[in-house]
Amino acid sequence: MNYKYSICHPETKEIEYLDVNLTAEDVKKIFDDYPWDAELLKMIELYTDAYYNPSVEFKSIENSHSLGLTAIKEGSRLMFSLLFGKNNDTEPLEKSSFTKEDALIFLNLFLSEEYELLEERMTE
Repeated sequence: MNYKYSICHPETKEIEYLDVNLTAEDVKKIFDDYPWDAELLKMIELYTDAYYNPSVEFKSIENSHSLGLTAIKEGSRLMFSLLFGKNNDTEPLEKSSFTKEDALIFLNLFLSEEYELLEERMTE
């Protein structure tokens, strides 16, 4: 399975769409290496001028399923909100308050194409 991705930066109104073809390993590396804390700090500094929370969305090239991961601060903790979309035909599922480790579990379910289990866990 191959993926493409987009990034929402706090300081930029336009969403950045990257024209690359990613493997599952590439996706995990992008998630792990993304400067979540630095981007959240930038968002806090921008305060009312911020356009987005830092977000990355991965989309399957083969079936158009997508998983968006958005960083949020809960107190001093880095947390994530997730948005799972199947194809482009259904309303995406959203769930908040995941640690980075929990978000990685959902990302792994997405990458291993365990969509039913992912959907089930998103609606618990």
